[in-house]
Amino acid sequence: MYRKALSVKLLIVGLLAIAFLIPLMMVRGLIAERAALKDGVVRDVAQSAADRQRIITPVLLIPYTHRWQESVEVQDEAGGKRTTTHQRSVSGAVRLLPERVALESRPDLSHKYRGLYRVLTYGGVVAIRGHFDIPKDFGFAPKEGRVDWGEPFLAAGVSDPRGIRSTPVLIWNGNRIAMQPGTAGDLSRLGPGVSARLGAADTAGRRVDFSLDLDVMGMERLSVVPTGRENVATIAAAWPHPSFFGRFSPDHTSDREGFSAVWKSTLFATNVEQAYAACAERAKCETFEANEFGVAFIQPADLYQQLERAAKYGFLFVGLTFGAFFLFEALQSLALHPVQYAMVGLALALFFVLLVSLAEHLGFAPAYVLAALACSSLVVTYLAAALASWRRAAGVGLLLCAMYAVLFGLLRSEEHALLAGAFFMFAVLAAVMLGTRRVDWYALGREGDAVAEVST
Repeated sequence: MYRKALSVKLLIVGLLAIAFLIPLMMVRGLIAERAALKDGVVRDVAQSAADRQRIITPVLLIPYTHRWQESVEVQDEAGGKRTTTHQRSVSGAVRLLPERVALESRPDLSHKYRGLYRVLTYGGVVAIRGHFDIPKDFGFAPKEGRVDWGEPFLAAGVSDPRGIRSTPVLIWNGNRIAMQPGTAGDLSRLGPGVSARLGAADTAGRRVDFSLDLDVMGMERLSVVPTGRENVATIAAAWPHPSFFGRFSPDHTSDREGFSAVWKSTLFATNVEQAYAACAERAKCETFEANEFGVAFIQPADLYQQLERAAKYGFLFVGLTFGAFFLFEALQSLALHPVQYAMVGLALALFFVLLVSLAEHLGFAPAYVLAALACSSLVVTYLAAALASWRRAAGVGLLLCAMYAVLFGLLRSEEHALLAGAFFMFAVLAAVMLGTRRVDWYALGREGDAVAEVST
């Protein structure tokens, strides 16, 4: 009889543990809802301030008009032939890329707050230095006719011009020129930016140095699309968690104080001349844009990512706690009602609701400690009466505190979370199996039946 009751109790406890998947799923839904709300705040900040910034280093464009005479032999009404001359012209632009570009930025990072949420932003100067080796006749010398050169202009891309905090000034061949909004020319295919008209086209056959400082602000990431035949980009910031992306890997150092990264690329790696020509002439800019590289300023584990990961361990908490209670019952001849299991399970589920609500105000770690202490205290107080022993209730409380501590360690471990979790589960299973390896479960049933017969 007792053996049958033990089996029924095990079945009921198992069903209760499975039933608590429902409130745990509701908690995960709550976390997803709050995370979506935060993403909406991020989009609102991007719309009202400035979004991620992508810098396209400068290109030089020189418009021209090529005029020539074309002689055509035609037949007149009398059958004779005569030669007529027509004036022909065609307009275009010579595109020149820098011989070398050096870009450097050391952005300062800060947060913008909207209610409970904060968004990571940055601001700072992107300093671009380099030079053009401008060929004779700008590399365009037709065999006939003449070429009338227009006013050259230099353009650079800034993906979100709202983040430009002051008027950029270009130093071109020793002259200071205020940049104007908009890129015009070919670069307009790649989005917005800034440009400057350079005056008379008198730099052919010369090397021209340039410098451009862009004081920009943005959020979350900063990237570069290089246009030089040789490119060096340096980005450094007081941020301990950079994430580098793009086709080129940087040489970098990072620690708790911040990071410094240097990217180097050449024409052989970027094929920028052909890629830019394809973009300018045929609007096929994918290859050119694929040369983008940069850094994302990320949190190693976002608040809602940590909350989501914590909720995933919820069933483990309920299962381990119910398993411990069942072992107490079987080995210590205790009797816990399924309603008492349910009350403890609700307290464990409420931990995650408390964690979410407190974390949005206090941060993850303080919220975790407070929620764990509150739920552990509630369970211990309740079980002291249910088990008729503060000592046994305190033992359960210590077990819960140990599980909360292990879970916190798993959540804080980015690179080794899976490994640590697997070892923890193995250790728990090993402890249960080794601790009960000499238990005769059938004997427990017989002893229970004997006790029941004596009592009657």
